[in-house]
Amino acid sequence: MAESISPPVSYPSVDDAPVSRSDRYDGTGPFSRLVIGPEDVRAAPLGAAGATARLSVDPRDVTVLLATINERASLPGLLAEIERYCGSGVQIVVIDDGSSDGTREYLEQMANLNGSLRYLFNSAPQTIVGAHIQGITNSRTPYIVMMDSDGQHPPETIPKLLSALSRGKDVAVATRFGPGGSTGGRSAFRGLVSHVAAAMIKVTIGNTRSISDPTSGFFAVRRSSLVPFTRDLRGYETLVFVLAMMRRPRLSEVPYVFRERRNGDSKVIRGFSFFRVFFTQLVAAKRTELDARGRSTARPRPPAVSEGSPVARGPTVLESES
Repeated sequence: MAESISPPVSYPSVDDAPVSRSDRYDGTGPFSRLVIGPEDVRAAPLGAAGATARLSVDPRDVTVLLATINERASLPGLLAEIERYCGSGVQIVVIDDGSSDGTREYLEQMANLNGSLRYLFNSAPQTIVGAHIQGITNSRTPYIVMMDSDGQHPPETIPKLLSALSRGKDVAVATRFGPGGSTGGRSAFRGLVSHVAAAMIKVTIGNTRSISDPTSGFFAVRRSSLVPFTRDLRGYETLVFVLAMMRRPRLSEVPYVFRERRNGDSKVIRGFSFFRVFFTQLVAAKRTELDARGRSTARPRPPAVSEGSPVARGPTVLESES
């Protein structure tokens, strides 16, 4: 996949950004005021305005990655919830793969109003893993959170994930299967598929065996613990690749209740195609794990991304074509 990046634009540095270092959210942050049309009023998040975000880390040290395809109806409520529980100043990077429902126009409007939001536009669809790799590369904060953009992952869990990282963990996984977690109203068949997939991952990838939900798409990782992605990886389980590349990660789990999708349809393929992609991903993850073992015995692990490297704080447009 060839990629062409738009000409560089000068944006303010992190130190110049007009954000607060407070860990309390007063309900008046930029995302809470972004009402672009009547549909956004209906999409407003549940809960009382003015809820307090009590993070154990500075909000500006956190990037939340969201991969989107036609999530115009879900984004307004989700962005407001993220800000509510993380505080204004939390960095959000949205990687959009060819949306045609107004998602891109909405992101452009919001990015002009809030310097904490950046977007990357791809001209062709890709898998979630590919989108997350783009997001990691185009972020610079010490902590990175990955979650779905459809509202099924509750943002109120984010502070608990970050708390685990602040206590020295490398990866904090939000789990549906551990004590206190729940798959919500998901069908028994979907639950069976998830359990079978999780069991296969645990058999294949060593670092996943100590966690209950290795297929979770909701987790937080410390940037300094990330290992550089050395392959053109594709698939739907970013967590599996992240853990496959680590040597002995310090892991933590945080239970959460999986929410029902509020709008749109799932973008994870079903049927035979799902299993074909899943097995292909599992083989790639095993090869990644073996490569990581070889690198760890040959030389010290390099940093994932230089935290001093410049990253644009405003809108970033990245076009890719197959």
